[in-house]
Amino acid sequence: MQSVTKNQNNLIASLKNANAQLKAEIMERQRAEKALQELVEKYQKTSLQLRTLINAMPDIVCFKDGTGKWLEANQSMQELFEIEKVDYRGKSDIELGEISSFYREAFLSCHHSDREAWKKKSLSRGEEIIPKRDGSIKIYDVIKVPLFYEDGKRNGIVVLGRDITEQKQTEKVMIRLASIVESSNDAVIGNTLEGIIYSWNSGAEAIYGYSISEVKGCSISILAVPERPNEISQILANITAGASINNYETVHIRKDGKHIDVALTISPIKDTEGNIIGVSTIARDISDRKQIEKSFEQLRYQHQLILNSAGEGICGIDIWGKISFANPAAARMTGYTIKELVNSDWSLIISGVGEGRRKKEEGRSKKEEGRSKKEEERREKLMGTQTPTNSKHCVDSGVLNHKEKDKVNNKEEGRSKKEEERREKLMGTQTPTNSKHCVDSGVLNHKEKDKVNNKEEGRSKKEEERREKLMGTQTPTNSKHCVDSGVLNHKEKDKVNDKSSKSSAQKNYSDSQVTTTLKKGIVCQVTDEFFERRDGSHFPVEYVSTPILEQGKIIGAVVTFKDITERQAVEQMKDEFISVVSHELRTPLASIQGALTLLKSGLLNQAPERGNRMLNIAVTNTDRLVRLINDILDLERLHSQQVTMLKQTCNIAELMLQTASEMQPIAEKAGVNLSVKPVNTKLWGCPDKLIQTLTNLLSNAIKYSPKGTTVWLTASKQVINRNHTISSDNFTSTVKTKCTEAPAFNINHSYQVLIAVKDQGRGIPADQIESIFGRFQQVDASDSRQKGGTGLGLAICRNIVQQHQGKIWAESTLGEGSTFFVALPILDEE
Repeated sequence: MQSVTKNQNNLIASLKNANAQLKAEIMERQRAEKALQELVEKYQKTSLQLRTLINAMPDIVCFKDGTGKWLEANQSMQELFEIEKVDYRGKSDIELGEISSFYREAFLSCHHSDREAWKKKSLSRGEEIIPKRDGSIKIYDVIKVPLFYEDGKRNGIVVLGRDITEQKQTEKVMIRLASIVESSNDAVIGNTLEGIIYSWNSGAEAIYGYSISEVKGCSISILAVPERPNEISQILANITAGASINNYETVHIRKDGKHIDVALTISPIKDTEGNIIGVSTIARDISDRKQIEKSFEQLRYQHQLILNSAGEGICGIDIWGKISFANPAAARMTGYTIKELVNSDWSLIISGVGEGRRKKEEGRSKKEEGRSKKEEERREKLMGTQTPTNSKHCVDSGVLNHKEKDKVNNKEEGRSKKEEERREKLMGTQTPTNSKHCVDSGVLNHKEKDKVNNKEEGRSKKEEERREKLMGTQTPTNSKHCVDSGVLNHKEKDKVNDKSSKSSAQKNYSDSQVTTTLKKGIVCQVTDEFFERRDGSHFPVEYVSTPILEQGKIIGAVVTFKDITERQAVEQMKDEFISVVSHELRTPLASIQGALTLLKSGLLNQAPERGNRMLNIAVTNTDRLVRLINDILDLERLHSQQVTMLKQTCNIAELMLQTASEMQPIAEKAGVNLSVKPVNTKLWGCPDKLIQTLTNLLSNAIKYSPKGTTVWLTASKQVINRNHTISSDNFTSTVKTKCTEAPAFNINHSYQVLIAVKDQGRGIPADQIESIFGRFQQVDASDSRQKGGTGLGLAICRNIVQQHQGKIWAESTLGEGSTFFVALPILDEE
């Protein structure tokens, strides 16, 4: 019993121990379960935080198990492959490629790269290219970390990827830019704000001659020329302040010391925060361009110089007829400024064409009328028939009564008839039995008179037409002719003139040959055009219009013109000279011919005295003809400078005395006293020509002085009056002289010798005091016949005096006499 109780007690104790152990185990398990629960809760919390963190990352993150099946992927990974709505967990890349077929190739690429990572058993890195549905691509820098158990079996793999698409594009752009910079012919230089060079492309090497190794780390001031020491430091200061410099032209120096022209574009280099951290300089070698510009500038200067110095007017006309440029001569001729001409219509100048021609024709008609009138007066003077204040004039003016008029008229008719017979005898052309004479004398009957008169009218009409053609003044019987001839009344005249003006204004520009050049591109030359000045006056021109072509296309024209007013005046003078010379030669020849004809006919054999008189007429006119020809030849030789004057130092007193001695017999024969008062001074001249001048002046004075009067030849030394001017341009013109030796003394510019030839003759009218120095000019045309002059003596004197740098002029009072002055420069005597 006792043993049973002992066993029971042992059992109870064992049970208690077991119970205590059980309680302890239960408590330990409870603690473990609690700890596990806490651990699970902590894991879940950590897992949630980790998932939240992973999903918030822009990078892609993916966990796969040892077989490659997806365990977890963050939001970026799901969006990349568009599997946000797909249950991806537990699926492999191949299975996901089947689900999202667009990304099949991308999934297969990931599958292969996973296997490569497990195979290498180490971290691997590479780029994965993922195409997108919009046609773009995404480039990821992917890191794969394989996981293994302790026994080496694959546990899983972690995939991490970062989007480097923009970086890759930037790198591509940078590579492209670097390639552009490196291949650029311009120098591209990078330097710090202190000017230290850190980049230098091949263009910089070519321009400056330095390699990158030679300049890297050096100051950019090595490119500065000594003449501009502060230029680069100033540029760096401006860039540091945030400025930029565009196309700044300067001069740099190469490695070999050669100076080159460069154009700089300098910009600040900024970091991501906008801070200026460096300087970018692009330099372009513009030496060739500068040389071309210099050449162009030189050509432009020469072109402008030619335009400015050209005597002809030069205008550029664009295709629309506007003046694009004009030279000073064009402005001077037209009276406009260059600024006023440029951009103006060409019609501004050419619009006066019709008006100018009309005025030219009117002027020519008036000139012809005046010339005919003067010619008639000259013929009357020559033949001694002009009676401006005679009784006939009194008849015409109504001064006389009827009886006196009849008496005077009868007297005038008789005088005219005798004068006509005298002229016919003198010219050897008397035909007392010609038809016209028969008509006037009543020999013919009425029918014969009509026949003769019609014949004479026809002959006169033909002669008039011939003269009009010769003078260029023939005007057909159009409306303009009717206006001029007085056929139309005032209203009709105004109507015709208005119509003519409008027509002229419309045709001026279109008729211009400049328009032809602009339309057809041909060179046109015009010799009979008129241009209009600013003041409305017109002047004759000749011009050449040349097209301006650009690649075969007409873009304008250049018009070169010159004022031919003086040339036309010279041509007119030449024509008048030829006309006068022809007349002057014809007059003595006609007298000679008439005298010889009478002698040859034998009609004068019965009258020896009359025959001798005819011979004297022939001899006198022959002498006159010889003098005339000699004077013409002398004058032309002097004018054309074909005579070499042998100049030397002359004493004017000796020349005056020698001339007076030679002219004394002529003065005595004419019954004229000759008084000489010389002055002892020296001048530089040709003695023969000076004596010829004094001889001509004395000869004229003696010739036109009445008997018993005195001719004075005096000289005096005078101070030169520089304000004294001669009204006629003929007296102040300068003529170059051919000299055989230099003057022995210097010309005295303060004093001159004034020679005067004074007479007591009839005097010279005031309106002829200047014209008498012209060719074939005489106060009275009958002087040529009565006094034996040629009308060239004073013209020769003027030419000789001008070739001695002197002046000649005359002063006269009608009825009292004339004084001719010659002023010549004298020499300084040492």
